[in-house]
Amino acid sequence: MRSIFALAATALFALSISAAHAQSMESTPAPAPKKPSLAPVSFLEGSWSCWYKSSRRPSVGKYSVTYAPDMTGFWLIEKSTSPGTPWFPYPSKSVDMITYDRDSSRWIDSYTDSQGNYDLSTSKGWVGSKWVWHSLAFLPGPDILSQTDSTVTKISATKYSTYNGFVTKKGRKVSVTGGCTKS
Repeated sequence: MRSIFALAATALFALSISAAHAQSMESTPAPAPKKPSLAPVSFLEGSWSCWYKSSRRPSVGKYSVTYAPDMTGFWLIEKSTSPGTPWFPYPSKSVDMITYDRDSSRWIDSYTDSQGNYDLSTSKGWVGSKWVWHSLAFLPGPDILSQTDSTVTKISATKYSTYNGFVTKKGRKVSVTGGCTKS
């Protein structure tokens, strides 16, 4: 008799917990995420011809870039293609996915390329004509001790310049300047 009473009490207790839990669960679906405004980067949409020059290399490298919003409207996709250079004769392709994260109030850039490189950077966005990206993925490597943030400077609706730099393990400061012109 005690076991029947204990079993009934346990069942009643389990039912009361289930009912209380059911009452605390929301029955409406979560709201859909709002699309970010990509207006601050919309001037980039289209094709660009670009160049870069490392202070430790003898010649300029060239590459092409296209920017387009993805089909969801959440991302601006940057695709670049480089034929290589005499000092790095390996063609490569890369993809950057750029969006604005409302929750953290910052821009996000996720980068991958055909050479196995990757990065995740954040930015506050435009401050005047400058846009500064800070890498969250950088770690010192076999030759590079530290790096600067990457800066994009908008010169006009059809031209921008780029700058970043790094310090080698031997202490050499290397700057990499560049720019792009809308094709």
